[in-house]
Amino acid sequence: MDHKRPSGGFAIIGIIAIIAVVTFASLGGWYVYRRSHNGNKSNTPVSSSTKGAVKQGPASGNTGTPQQNVDKYLDVKELGIKFKLTDPIKDAYYEVKDSAKNGKPVIALYLHSLDAYPHCAPANDPDGFASLMTFAPGAQDPVNGDFESTYPGAPLINGLRYYIAPAQYDCTGGAVNVAPMRDAFNAAYKTIVTD
Repeated sequence: MDHKRPSGGFAIIGIIAIIAVVTFASLGGWYVYRRSHNGNKSNTPVSSSTKGAVKQGPASGNTGTPQQNVDKYLDVKELGIKFKLTDPIKDAYYEVKDSAKNGKPVIALYLHSLDAYPHCAPANDPDGFASLMTFAPGAQDPVNGDFESTYPGAPLINGLRYYIAPAQYDCTGGAVNVAPMRDAFNAAYKTIVTD
């Protein structure tokens, strides 16, 4: 008796179908993961009032012609202030942390451009890439001494001076040159104004 073996063509089709199903399931899972981790961080206000809103301010010397260089600000509603965002920190956002000794909350500042680095994200870095804080005139820092010497030109608003202190460590582990971002936050505190 002559028995024919079934053709192997159908086995290949089955393997390809299994690979396709696994690939689509993996892509779907990746999409949901990325959306859930990036979807809760926004530059627009949210109902919980813990995220910062980016606002555009008037361009200097506006003559009625179309504005090409519009200043952007991070609006910190909880403190009633805003500060100018320059290019290295244009994607900054914030979360409200515990209150300082003077009753004002500490604001942890983050950058969306660094969210992909686990140690830069709010879930793993509660202090932020930088912190927006206040001090009373004449206050002393236990490490650096006089706050006003450390943060010259810190704006005085309602009896408190406002400053931004970048974190002392590199949350990217050296993968990104964070010096321009630190420098931008160091300069940004001098642009703090009331909202």
